[in-house]
Amino acid sequence: MGGGPFWVLFWVRLVLVGIWVGVPVLLVGALVWWTTRRRAAAGRRVRRARLAGLGMGALVGVVAVWLAELWLAPVAVAAGYLSGVLNGELRGAPPTGVVRVASLQPRTASRYVPRWAVVVALAAAAMTMLAPAVLTAVPTASYGPWQPVPGDPRFTLPGATLAWPPPALWLPLAVVAGGALIVGALLIRRVTGLPTAGPDQSGSLESTRRNAARTITGTVVGVELLALGALTLFASSGLAVPAPVGGGAYLASRILVWTGLGLAVAGVVVWCVLSRWRPTPLAPNAAADLPPA
Repeated sequence: MGGGPFWVLFWVRLVLVGIWVGVPVLLVGALVWWTTRRRAAAGRRVRRARLAGLGMGALVGVVAVWLAELWLAPVAVAAGYLSGVLNGELRGAPPTGVVRVASLQPRTASRYVPRWAVVVALAAAAMTMLAPAVLTAVPTASYGPWQPVPGDPRFTLPGATLAWPPPALWLPLAVVAGGALIVGALLIRRVTGLPTAGPDQSGSLESTRRNAARTITGTVVGVELLALGALTLFASSGLAVPAPVGGGAYLASRILVWTGLGLAVAGVVVWCVLSRWRPTPLAPNAAADLPPA
């Protein structure tokens, strides 16, 4: 009998692991496998590195769930995935120095990174870092005595005043949001700094640069949306009056809950869409990467 609560907690955490770790790992892992299954040696190397990073991130995510830090689990998976991209595709990039340009067209991040993804990442990060300061100036919800059983005064319960999430919850989210932008910018810089090759390899290197840049961008956007979604879920507690009380505060809390869940789902979707590995044909402007005659 004494082992009952332990096993209940074990199975609950196992379900949470499946939701917070298993879903992103399965979606992203299946996408990586599917898009690289018939590729050449470069595609197989990409697949091994990304799946290995995804596995390491999943292990850290499981630990985060067991420590009751649920929102950290998908972020850990994303961080592991980025490490796989770094190990598998950016290993040959020079650590420092100016981007080498061989011809008329410079190799900049805007050439590889979707503009809409940059806007989404910056907006989500800004809201994650600034929203707590705004919430401190907004009054929280309060409600008076209420009756769980309408019309029965014997079950009248006292009211209460709710509170916005404390700094212990939103400060780590702000750190993750800011850190993801910095790490993403540094990795994109390494992408644009991949060394120039000869005409026989310029197409494959261009493909590597474009795929790595899109993957990094998608992962960063996913992290930002997951962090903003977690903050939105936390913020719903400041309006979460009991359902029988109802009113505008209860409706707003439900809207925040579903918005937070929607942001988390959108983050995983964007992460998957931009992580799709695909060969990029040598474009006409790829001559900018060729060495001068």
